[in-house]
Amino acid sequence: MYVFILGLDHSRTTVVDMALGNGLGALSLGEVRRTAFPKGGEVQNLGTCACGASISECTVWQPLLTDFIPNIKQGLETGRIFIDSSKDIRHYRRLVEHFSPVLTVLTYRRFDSWYASVMSSGKRNKTDSWRAIFRDKFFFLSNLRLNLRRYKPVAFLEWLVTYFRFFYVLTGPAFLVTNNKDVSRLIAMYSSRQSGAENHIVRGNRVRLDRHFSLEAFDETDWFSNILKRRLKRRTKISFG
Repeated sequence: MYVFILGLDHSRTTVVDMALGNGLGALSLGEVRRTAFPKGGEVQNLGTCACGASISECTVWQPLLTDFIPNIKQGLETGRIFIDSSKDIRHYRRLVEHFSPVLTVLTYRRFDSWYASVMSSGKRNKTDSWRAIFRDKFFFLSNLRLNLRRYKPVAFLEWLVTYFRFFYVLTGPAFLVTNNKDVSRLIAMYSSRQSGAENHIVRGNRVRLDRHFSLEAFDETDWFSNILKRRLKRRTKISFG
């Protein structure tokens, strides 16, 4: 089974990736789009795998970097579960064609807490300056969008529109995760009782390197998430809450 996690950045996609990986005995790959199909400055900035090896020495990523889709298909045939928290809609559409059906997990975060996290990250990574827009010409528009988030009305519009865009591309079984209980329910529903969960996240936030990871309690449920869950229930006939 191929599990694809959609969600805004700063909406716990990496955390959910690791939690599902541990619970399902899956292979957590993190942001596959940026690792297997890097663009611009991403090519020179692959970093270290969460397993502790460099990506050039990681026994999991080396075959995947050579030929990603055929190697994933081979793993799926043996019953392996892969988790991809790329968040990227174009990447999602591409993989759905190859690995259908894909289990889609949409992470949700309330606007206020998401915005606070975005502002904190912008200051920490210095992406809130106009100079940051020109760091990578390939991602000029993306960097411009990140910079404009400092203006709350612009950030709210992005938050709202992005969730509607996610719903537009959803295919197959899909779930909206708003709290840690939703993650536990997903694990209970899809657990194959396999052991040997592996964390090979290269792209993702700092928690990917936490050897003693545990899913902290969180609850992002609000009126908008309830609307989204009702829409999902009508569309897929399955939902939480």
